[in-house]
Amino acid sequence: MDEDSIAYKAIRDVGAGKLAYCKFLPASETEDFCGAQREICIAEDSSLILFSRLRKKGLYEDKFVRITWQDAFKTNSRFVHSREGTHDKYQITDLGDDFPFLNDSHTGDLFIFVKNTDEDYSGFCLSTEEDIEDFLGFFGMSPVNTGRIIKPYSLRISH
Repeated sequence: MDEDSIAYKAIRDVGAGKLAYCKFLPASETEDFCGAQREICIAEDSSLILFSRLRKKGLYEDKFVRITWQDAFKTNSRFVHSREGTHDKYQITDLGDDFPFLNDSHTGDLFIFVKNTDEDYSGFCLSTEEDIEDFLGFFGMSPVNTGRIIKPYSLRISH
C-alpha cells in the first residue's frame, strides 16, 4: 500500500488514536435536502467516540472539537447529542458549507473517524474500492462490521 494513499493515512491514524469508528455514508447524509443541516450521524452504541461518558437519555448536549480531514484540512466542528422522537441522536455538525464529502458523489464512501484526544479528531472518506478494501482488510473487517467502533487490535503502525 502506498504511504501517500488516504487508506494508509487512515490506518495510521486509527492505529495511533484512542478510539475509532467507521461506516458507509448513506444518501440521507450526502444528498442535498433543501438546505437541511449538513451532518454525519454516529450510531448510538458508538457515542463514546464523541463524548467521554455515556449521555443521559433525552438530554441535549454539545461539544466543540477540531477535526483534521484526509490529513489535509481542518474544521472547527461540533458534536451534538439530542432527542428525536423516541431515539437519541448523535451528530457531527458545523462542518462548513464547502465541506467536500457530504454530496451525492460520496454516497457509499467509507467514513472513518478517529479520536486522538477529547478535543482533537481525524476524519477520512475513502471513495475507491481499492482504498476501502485495503482499510477493511487491514483490520480484518468486512462491510457488515462497519457502523460501529473499530475493534481494538494490537496493530500499531508508526507515523
